[in-house]
Formats: sequence, structure tokens, C-alpha cells
Amino acid sequence: GEDHAIGGAEGMVFSPGMDSLSLEAFVDGGIQAVLYAMATHARCDDVQAMGCWSLVNLALNRVQKRKLLELDGIGRVLDAILLHPTNEEVQFRALFALINLVIPEGVACDVSDSTNRRVIGAVLTAMLAFPTSEKLIRCGCLVLHNISLREATIPCLLAAGVAFPLLRASRDHADDDVRRSATATLRRLGVHPQQHPAAAHYPPTQRHALTNA
Repeated sequence: GEDHAIGGAEGMVFSPGMDSLSLEAFVDGGIQAVLYAMATHARCDDVQAMGCWSLVNLALNRVQKRKLLELDGIGRVLDAILLHPTNEEVQFRALFALINLVIPEGVACDVSDSTNRRVIGAVLTAMLAFPTSEKLIRCGCLVLHNISLREATIPCLLAAGVAFPLLRASRDHADDDVRRSATATLRRLGVHPQQHPAAAHYPPTQRHALTNA
């Protein structure tokens, strides 16, 4: 579906009513301010949660997204994930921020292979830590799917072992968005649930459900 910003007012770093000059001034300094706050208060979970929520909105705009990539916004998000492994809200908002940031744009500031590997590892760690959180698992599946949009990243995704967490997400969650994003990513990776080694551990009824999800 069409991308849209979510969350309450705490995530909105500009007002829809701003005039163009005010918005331009905000973009010039506001992105740096958000990233600086996240770097300066790296161990404050509230700042990281608020910062990641702001990046969700900023990354919806292509110009702002490119600026975030140039300023290593993904690095700030990965730091939040690394430093707050037990805080579900930080992990969720961080994954949400990554959804649009990792979409390939075909420009010089696109996400590098080494950064994609770091993102994949962080996503899998978060999904493992909070396996029952549908909102977090949904975001994790979407991040992995968007990384897979660049064909060159598919071997990296497979080598990182993303197939089993995606299979588990499509098996264990009733949420339609979770199942849809997980199975869509598996298809992009060329993984067929019935043929995957992990499927041997599922009862036949679950294997059928996975295949037809």
C-alpha cells in the first residue's frame, strides 16, 4: 500500500501547516539536530524512541531520506538497537525507521552492502528477542523485504539465515500483514516453505498453512 507516517504527535518533527521557507529551514538543521540528539544521548531510551519515531516521518520524503543516508542516519538507528536490546519500544521504532531507509533509490548514497549486513543482523536479533510482538515482527519482515528489492542483496539475506525467522513469522502470527510480508520476502528469496529444511519440524497442517499463506 501507499507509504504513510504513523504515530502520535511525539513523532512529528514538523507541522503540516509549515510554509515552504520554514520547512526548508527545518530540513537544513532539523535532521542534524535529531541525529545529534540521538548520538549525544545514545543510552537514553526515551531519546532513542523519540528520535527513531522522528526518522520514520523524515524518511517518507525522498530528499530528507537522502540527507539521512548521507549523515549516517542508519548508523544512529543501529546504535539504538544495539544499546537498548531489552526495550521493545526502542526496537520497534528503530525497525520502523529502517523500513523506508533501506529501500534502494539507485543513487550514490544508497545503503552499502556492509551496512545492509549490519541491518539484517540487527533485525534478526530484534525479532528473536521479541518473537510475540506482532508490530515488531511486522516491521522486521518489511525491512528484510525492502532490502531484498535489490537483487544483489539476496545472497547476503540467505547467508544470514533469514528464511527460518520469516517462516516462523508466517507460522506463528495471525496478523495478515505479518504473514503477507513474510511470505512475499520468502518468494523473493526463492524459498519454498515445503522444501525448506525447517519445514520438517512443522506438523503437516502447519506446512500446508505456510505454503498457502
